[in-house]
Amino acid sequence: MPFYYFWNKEKSEENTETIDELNEEVVKNQNSVEDLISQLTDASKHQNRIINTFQNANKRLRTENEEQRKKYTELQQHIDAMKTKEASKIIKEQKVQTDLQSQLSATELKLDEAERTIQRMTMEKEDKERKINQLETNLSELRKLESRIDELNRETRLLKRRIDTVCKEKDSLQRNADSVEQERDELKLRIDSLIAQKCSAVNIQMYAAVNKELCDKMMAELEGMLITQFGMKNTPINVEKHKEPPPDSKVPLIVICINASRLGTDVNQAIHKIDRARTIAVVVLHHKEYHALPKQPSERLLIGSDYKHIGAIVDIAYITTKGIYPCDMNEKSLDRLVNFINSNS
Repeated sequence: MPFYYFWNKEKSEENTETIDELNEEVVKNQNSVEDLISQLTDASKHQNRIINTFQNANKRLRTENEEQRKKYTELQQHIDAMKTKEASKIIKEQKVQTDLQSQLSATELKLDEAERTIQRMTMEKEDKERKINQLETNLSELRKLESRIDELNRETRLLKRRIDTVCKEKDSLQRNADSVEQERDELKLRIDSLIAQKCSAVNIQMYAAVNKELCDKMMAELEGMLITQFGMKNTPINVEKHKEPPPDSKVPLIVICINASRLGTDVNQAIHKIDRARTIAVVVLHHKEYHALPKQPSERLLIGSDYKHIGAIVDIAYITTKGIYPCDMNEKSLDRLVNFINSNS
């Protein structure tokens, strides 16, 4: 056989192998196209328009691929028919085949780009969905806060109405208390007047060495307490309050002493201008709460010769905001003062 026959046969076998390889590539490309179409189908509903666009593009590319495959098949048939033709024609057909392979590669690149675009858009969609979920969560919390604020506003209005009601009740009770106090004062004046008519009055004097508003207040409170004590026995009492040392008299004298530093120093300062021959009682004022009051009475601590002429030393507890408050010390001291006055009147 001539050399040309063997050469054509060899070329035909090579073309056959090339065609098989191209067929495998075509099958791979077709599988890739089908995978991409499946991925595009699973895309989000929010990206339907874009996905449909890419699906249409994929269909178009698939159609083009089928057309190219058809051309490739026709070319294969043509090559089989032209196996006996000149080598130059075979070379031209191989060039066409190469061009087709290039077109298939370009199609694969387009499909890869489409897949990347779909992935990017899918990520954007997921990010938007996360933001929407966060906004919905924030909106739910905001609604809860608004509900709580409304509830607090309702409670505030309810409390305000209750406060207004209590204030009105308080005003009414205050008016009743003022009326009762006025009636009590009038009744007290009448009782004092009646007692004064039936009994002779007990006279005492009060003096404070320190000219302070506090001393005036304490003398007024002590006077009221003594008037109440003697009033229970129908005995009127007259109290003369002095800011300077009173003149000599046989009337019992109550000296007010504020315990501000050392007890002995305070008492000496309170009585140093008083005649020692006078009958006096010293009231030591302690500005302390009940739990902080001294454990020992002042008369047990003042045992020197400077205090022997004092007829009685008593302790009175007070608080600025309360005045003389009820306690065992004050009750005992008040009884002691009453006994002192009765013994020296």
